[in-house]
Amino acid sequence: MLDLLIVNNNGRIYTRDLNGKWHITFDRYLFDGEVPKETYKDGWYEIAKVPEVIMYREDDKKTNERWELLEQYQETNLTTIVYKTQQKISKMMMDLLGTCYGFKYDILPGEYKPVEFKIREIVTVDSEFNISRKDGNIQHYYIDQIETHRDLLYTKKCFLSKEDSFAVIMDYFERNIDTKVCEATYYKHSHCIVVRKKIQYHSPVEYILQERRKRGTGYKTIKKVKNHEPQEIFRLEEKDLFSFKGENEDDLMANIQEYCKPLVDIFNTPAMICSHCEGMGYSLMKVGVDGKQEAFKQNHNRISLF
Repeated sequence: MLDLLIVNNNGRIYTRDLNGKWHITFDRYLFDGEVPKETYKDGWYEIAKVPEVIMYREDDKKTNERWELLEQYQETNLTTIVYKTQQKISKMMMDLLGTCYGFKYDILPGEYKPVEFKIREIVTVDSEFNISRKDGNIQHYYIDQIETHRDLLYTKKCFLSKEDSFAVIMDYFERNIDTKVCEATYYKHSHCIVVRKKIQYHSPVEYILQERRKRGTGYKTIKKVKNHEPQEIFRLEEKDLFSFKGENEDDLMANIQEYCKPLVDIFNTPAMICSHCEGMGYSLMKVGVDGKQEAFKQNHNRISLF
């Protein structure tokens, strides 16, 4: 018996057998008198409508099996045609047939006969029909895995583990943060991300650094110049981890975008630099894990170089 899943995608009907027989093909079936059309996805076929009658063509049968005398032996007294019967053929006769005759038969096409089938589920898909979604380690609730075929799980509620959610955030930050404006440090094993805004000075600042000599003892004094200083504006730690969730896989991906994009927009916005006091004053926005912003201002007379 066929166990069919039917999918209606904007008026186009697709089906597949859920018996787990991936080798099954529908080229010998008629769905309401029509042969199903193959699709680009193995096991899936397009049909004209939800089927009412399904017919299956049985195997072709051999009929009129016989041995015909070969042309070079036509002038002999041998029988022209020897028909296959249920009687046992002697070894001497088989040797003669194998030498002087050629085996032939006619094909009787298989008949179409009705097939029992049931329709497990008819699913209407309003958006594009996709049966091969693989967006990371998306997990689905156990009850949905029981009640829903795996090819349609992407339409059900889903989530990412805290660890996978952290990995998604880190990947988004790595691909989208403007390193000219801010810098991010990723601690994969401890599940921590720290983002620091680069505070560009209005004019470079010279400072003195004591550095140990490469040979011998003692230190040497070095003058260096810095044109910016980092200021932490975001920190995600293991205790803050959470799971992304969605009503379906599209909603899950939208929620990831909705969380990550506003944060990166804040990260990539340069700090407001004061043009007075040689640019040592600035104001910027810190942002929490929950996305809430907090104004932060550096006093003009407070200089931190180290």
